[in-house]
Amino acid sequence: MSFQIRYNAANRVVRVCFFGRVGLCARKTAAKLVGEKYRHLVPLRILVDVRFARTVMSPAEQRKFGRYLAEHPVLGRAAIAILHSRSFYPSLMIAKEARMRGHRIQPFIVEAEAERWLLG
Repeated sequence: MSFQIRYNAANRVVRVCFFGRVGLCARKTAAKLVGEKYRHLVPLRILVDVRFARTVMSPAEQRKFGRYLAEHPVLGRAAIAILHSRSFYPSLMIAKEARMRGHRIQPFIVEAEAERWLLG
């Protein structure tokens, strides 16, 4: 598996860390697990860390996943902060597609800013 899911009970944020090569299958698997395990959280706050991931998704796959997030019955109501490196933002098309469908998803370089946004 190229991801790890953790829950921080102190701030009630679900953290999904991706590492290595990450394709559509890994993204959907992680999303499905988060949706199943944390559907009871209201609000649902998710911090996705892709700083150590190398995304291997085509533009069409990224758009498809963005639609999947926005239309998912649980993840569609979540606030998602995407933490990425300064030099590369591998989830740009995913976030753009999801935002076009009204999803609350925002990119960040600084982890503390991402957490402030999620908790704000």
